Amino acid sequence: MELHGHLLYVDITQICGIGCAFCMYADKHATGKSMVLSIQARDNLSALINDPAVKRISVSGEGEPLNNINTFYELLALSRGGNSFEFITSGFFRHEKLEKIFDEINRLVSANGDTCNIRLSSDSHHIEKVKWRAHGFSLDYVQRKKPSSISFSFRSIDTDRAFTREYLVNELASWGINASIKPVSVLEDKLLIGSDTFNIDYKNLGKVRTSS
Repeated sequence: MELHGHLLYVDITQICGIGCAFCMYADKHATGKSMVLSIQARDNLSALINDPAVKRISVSGEGEPLNNINTFYELLALSRGGNSFEFITSGFFRHEKLEKIFDEINRLVSANGDTCNIRLSSDSHHIEKVKWRAHGFSLDYVQRKKPSSISFSFRSIDTDRAFTREYLVNELASWGINASIKPVSVLEDKLLIGSDTFNIDYKNLGKVRTSS
């Protein structure tokens, strides 16, 4: 039996300096490794990326993938076209550096006829650790540059949806962007800005109970 619609998930780094208290990979963040593509790795990943059974290529890490952004560029360049990429990040870089990264991602995926959705961590665990927050900046970037082939969405691992909702609306307001939240399901909201819609996904809504 042939299966279709696979998600190809690629971890490109173990390095991270954010320091979320809950992280199961924290012991690797200072001394871990980042992916370096050998010739064989390029061949293998190219075959996977361009396999018609793969619906989406999701790139993240046991760390923060911005720390190995050049390997992400290399992965994008392996595409033969028509692929859907996803990049999961806290977006912690200074805004001027992040804008150059967005420009380069858009250039690469546009050249290949691909798309890339950039999913920004939007929960209390990440936001309290990040000085250069990417949420308002990223949607301001969309309005200013109208990139042809990249989009943005938000993800939260909070049990408290109210935090993410309030944070995003207030953060966007500080950038002069009027946004509202439309609840969709227990795992999804929509962020509305005029006629534009951006997804918010919740990935950890279960509460942990302890007994004394």
